[in-house]
Amino acid sequence: MKSILIVEDNPEIASLMALTLRMEGYVAFIAATGEGALSIVPKEEPDLILLDVNLPGLTGFQVAQKLQQDPKTHHIPIIFVTARSEVDDRVHGLSMAVDYVTKPFAVPELIARVQVALRPRPTPKPQ
Repeated sequence: MKSILIVEDNPEIASLMALTLRMEGYVAFIAATGEGALSIVPKEEPDLILLDVNLPGLTGFQVAQKLQQDPKTHHIPIIFVTARSEVDDRVHGLSMAVDYVTKPFAVPELIARVQVALRPRPTPKPQ
């Protein structure tokens, strides 16, 4: 069973996302801050992270950067789920993540994006 860490400071949105993901058969964990996410990731080793950008303390961009710099976590795909919709934010986010979803989001679309992000990726053939 695939596990997903939801990093969202709005408890209603976090609960909705967790409930939806659990109904789809995923294990869902919630962190309300970037610091909380960084402490959960090594323990739970999620298969995917849904990461808000606007968080208290560390921003989602800072969290993603820290996860990418760590050899133990750099392989975990990230989907930003955020209200920040400016082109510069989306481009910056996509430089660190596999996807970028703006709020408000449609639940079926978010589930579809989660499924795509969790698809097995082919390993490159040695040359």
